[in-house]
Amino acid sequence: MVGYKDERHIHIGWFSARMDTIANYVTARLTAILMILAALLLREDWRGAWRILWRDRKNTESLNAGWTMSAMAGALNVQLEKPGFYVLGDAEEDLSPEHIMRAIRVMGLAAILFSILIDFPILMVNALILNRWI
Repeated sequence: MVGYKDERHIHIGWFSARMDTIANYVTARLTAILMILAALLLREDWRGAWRILWRDRKNTESLNAGWTMSAMAGALNVQLEKPGFYVLGDAEEDLSPEHIMRAIRVMGLAAILFSILIDFPILMVNALILNRWI
C-alpha cells in the first residue's frame, strides 16, 4: 500500500490507504482488547494497558494504529514515541531488548486467543454448513 501526503503525490495510494483503514477498523479494536487479555494472562500490566489504551488511542494520526500501540505501551509500562507526531504510554521503564521478548509473548498469546475466540468458531460453523451440503 502506498499513501503519500505531499502535494505532488497526494493522489497516489489514497484509495488503498482508506480501504486499509476501513478493513482494519474492527480488527484493530478487537486486537487491542485481546492484547489486554493476553497481558492479564501473562501477568503483564493489564490495568495499565487498559488505562493507556483509553487515554492515548487517539494520539496517532491513524484511526487504527493507536489502539494496539497504546495497549502494548501500557502493558509493558513503556513510552512509545514518534518524535513530532505522537507519544503513547508513560516512561516508567526504559526500553530494553527484554521488552521485545515481552511484546512478542503478548502478541503471540493475543493471536492464539484470536484463533480460539474467532477463527475456531468460524471454522466449526463452516464445517457444519459444508457437511449439510455434501
